[in-house]
Amino acid sequence: MKKTIIFILAYICFAYSIYSQTYSKVTIGYSLKKRPIDVYKFGEGKQLLFILAGIHGNEENTMKTAYFIIEKLKENKIDIGENKSVWIIPETNPDGLARGRRLNDNNVDLNRNFDTSNWKPHYTFFNNLLSCGKFPFSEVESKVLRDLFIEIKDHYTIVVLTLHSSGNAIIPGNESYFNERILNYVSDNSTYFFNSVGYDANGDLTCWLSEKLKIASLTIEFKTKRKTEVSEIANIISGLQNVDFDKDIYNKSFDLNFIFKNNNKIDTLLQDLPNDIVKRIKSTNENQKIFIDYFNKLSKDDDLLILVNKQNFLSEDYIPEDLVTINNEFPTNKKSIQLRKIIINDLKNMYQQSENDNVKLVILSAYRSYFTQKEVYKGWVYKLGEKEAKRVSAIPGASQHQLGTVIDFNSLNENFSQTKEGKWLFLNAYKFGFILSYPEGMENITGYKYEPWHYRYVGKEASFIIYNYFNNSLELFLNWYWDKKINK
Repeated sequence: MKKTIIFILAYICFAYSIYSQTYSKVTIGYSLKKRPIDVYKFGEGKQLLFILAGIHGNEENTMKTAYFIIEKLKENKIDIGENKSVWIIPETNPDGLARGRRLNDNNVDLNRNFDTSNWKPHYTFFNNLLSCGKFPFSEVESKVLRDLFIEIKDHYTIVVLTLHSSGNAIIPGNESYFNERILNYVSDNSTYFFNSVGYDANGDLTCWLSEKLKIASLTIEFKTKRKTEVSEIANIISGLQNVDFDKDIYNKSFDLNFIFKNNNKIDTLLQDLPNDIVKRIKSTNENQKIFIDYFNKLSKDDDLLILVNKQNFLSEDYIPEDLVTINNEFPTNKKSIQLRKIIINDLKNMYQQSENDNVKLVILSAYRSYFTQKEVYKGWVYKLGEKEAKRVSAIPGASQHQLGTVIDFNSLNENFSQTKEGKWLFLNAYKFGFILSYPEGMENITGYKYEPWHYRYVGKEASFIIYNYFNNSLELFLNWYWDKKINK
């Protein structure tokens, strides 16, 4: 019996030695207050995925996520691949994390203390002027990272992900070809949303890595400020196990092949569009690739892109099959509001983000049947006369509300655009798949007066394209999209 137990224990140890990933913990330096900055190392491959969390001390969920990932790696629940290594720093700013503060103990934003070409000593963050340090690498924590990356850059092929919260975004360090490629792979293996619009990145770690060390680097903004996002990061790690960093990320010939292969497709797609839209899409190789990738994904949800306007009508018996009644899930001004089930998850994420930003969204109206819209329109005709009614309300069959993917938020007044909620929606709704249907100054295109409260869910790929490339014009995009679909 004793021999049997010894044999079993020996077998378990042998099996564990085969299937477990090489693991070590190394202290690479110390913070201003002498707290350790530790790196957890897994694997022995020369292709290195480096993940850093907690560089902003008030983003505790990134640190917690990193520690959960470390435990999963220890337990072999995430496969990193034979030729890969994964290194993780869960507490990049240990002093800030200990105090729950964005800054380090010198009151410096460590993620603005790196030597980039656009570095400056201060920047504005939500109307607060914050310090980027007296000079690049003025802080002991940023020096520790600088020295480490300079030491290892010639010994590994490196990809870096820095974890932040919250913005539901993937942001490349710059527009280098290697960032374009890693962005594509990370996007394919996560549900985060690509966004680099309006991102003030002077002195940012990923910008320094991309610009000065030529290391592929992305910032990942979590969807919320509080919750961990372990499955997202685990999926990214697993998804990268079969990506050859040398060949698929850093091989320059790949970029030339991409340009050659897609130039004709881009030119064909963009025919008949206004010049400013064409120039925006073709401004960089990265923009072209994102545009093509997102366009190719749109056909999966064609029903989210149904063209409904004064020329294209829904039948009186059109009722979405997946309508659900929302009760206490979202703040509303009435009972029995209905929406399509397909939009609920992204709507929940948008509400969570708005709450994190101290913005209170209220649903006033959503799905309307053909016959309900008939009564609504009749009321406007009675109030304004038919000519004016057609500027503010759709005739039956021409209302987007019949789709079940439209929401009127907070206030049916043009002044809503000047409120905190109206401004937040305009800047953030597209990140969650919602787009403004009737923008200001576009009545000649839409046929309706400006409605800053009226948002339609079209999916995140379509909303990104519309917001960033199509001048935020849903009508222009949908007419172009269906013209290409019908005539291709």
